[in-house]
Parts: sequence; C-alpha cells; structure tokens
Amino acid sequence: MIEEESKWFGKFPDPKYKYHDSDTTYEQFEAFQSIVESNAGEKEIDEFITKNPVILTTALNHFRTGNHKAWVIPKQAISIKSKQTYQKGMIPDFILGGQSSDGQEWWIVELKGANEEIFKILKNDQIKFDDVINKGVCQLLEYVDYASEKQSFLRDSLGLKNFREPNGLLLIGRSSEFSSLNERKKKLKAAWNRLNKGKLEIRTYDWLIRQFENTLARQSSIYSIMPKEEYKASGLEALHKLMAIPTKKYPESED
Repeated sequence: MIEEESKWFGKFPDPKYKYHDSDTTYEQFEAFQSIVESNAGEKEIDEFITKNPVILTTALNHFRTGNHKAWVIPKQAISIKSKQTYQKGMIPDFILGGQSSDGQEWWIVELKGANEEIFKILKNDQIKFDDVINKGVCQLLEYVDYASEKQSFLRDSLGLKNFREPNGLLLIGRSSEFSSLNERKKKLKAAWNRLNKGKLEIRTYDWLIRQFENTLARQSSIYSIMPKEEYKASGLEALHKLMAIPTKKYPESED
C-alpha cells in the first residue's frame, strides 16, 4: 500500500480531505436521519455535514465512483472577490471527489434546506421552480462553469490534483413532495436529471439517506461474515440495528 501511494504521490488532494464511505457510522446515520426528518433548514444541515463530511461520500455510490478513495473539501474559495476585475467571490458549500479504476470525478455540491420545496404549482396549474431552487441552480451553474474554465488554476494553486471539469449536485427538500398526488412534480424532476445526464442533478435529502443506508447495509454484509470475536472487536456490531431501519420511508422510485 505504501508503494502504491508513493507511486501516485502528488496526484491526490491534501490527505486531510481524504475519506471513504466505509468510515461512516450508524450513529452518524441516526443523527443525520433525525435532522432531515425534522425538516431542518440549510444552516443546520450545513453545520452537521461540515462536522461529518464523510456522509457525502455515500452519494458517490450512485455515481459509481469513490470505491478507491474520496475527498470532501468544505468551503473552498475557487475565486477571490476583486473590485478591480468585478470578479465575485465564489465559495461552494463542498467540493466532492471520487476515485475509481476509471480515474477521478468531481462534483460541486450546493446545500439548501430540507424544509424547502423544489416546485411550486401556480393558480393556473402551471409548475415552476421555487425561488430557492432557482437560486441554487444558478449558483451551481456559475460555480461549475468557472471551475471548468479555471481547472488548471484549481489543480495548481489549490492543490486539487487531477481536478477536471466538475459536475453539480444540488441537495434540497424531501421526497414527500413527490407523492402519488404530485406525479407531475416527480416526472419533471426525473426529466431534469435525465436530460442533464448527471451534469447537474437535483436530489432530495431522502435520496442521500438512502445512499447512506445502502452503504451501511453493505458494511453490515461484509462484517457479518467475519468471525464473531473479530466482528465484535471491530466495533461495528451496532450495524445489526440496520435491520430496524424502515426502508420504505426512502423508496427506490424517488429520483
């Protein structure tokens, strides 16, 4: 492992941002689930994920990366405000990276509240994006476009080795918005994600909980085949609690 790391020395971001979804815990899951189910606002969710950044690595399973390594970089300024050039300062909530056998992939992650809705139905029965999500999408577009244009600067000046054109991920709201009574909303969000082909996805916090849940289930499956004494010593015996998680709260059909 040391030889492998040294062979790739200098090609990875700062080790302090390095994580892996296998480092997530059931206690983190319960705490995050509780925050989301209380329909917490953006500030509370941002503070929790900033303290527990490994949570975001579970999202990488959906994108089929991060199985080798992952990085979560909070509040990294990608541009500095300048009155001379009229350049606005840009500080994404998180930069998320994943390493697989196919190389590295990167996302800029923007958080909004679990208490927000994605769509509004107007009096004339038309549907539009809520103002909060309009703001979030425009922020992400600007961040992604700037980061794509200045990717060599981000690689060299900020130490984001192998950084390439990133994708965008906006986390907002709850899956309850897309119940059977709101099929139009559900179809519109699915169409957005499909037409954007992963370049800028809109996902709910229930979606992230489901990714987290799947990660823990995989951990439980792996560790449950260990000898009983070794399993207990690993400190992961608590993952058996996973059997009690009501998975129907987070249906696979929620896009």
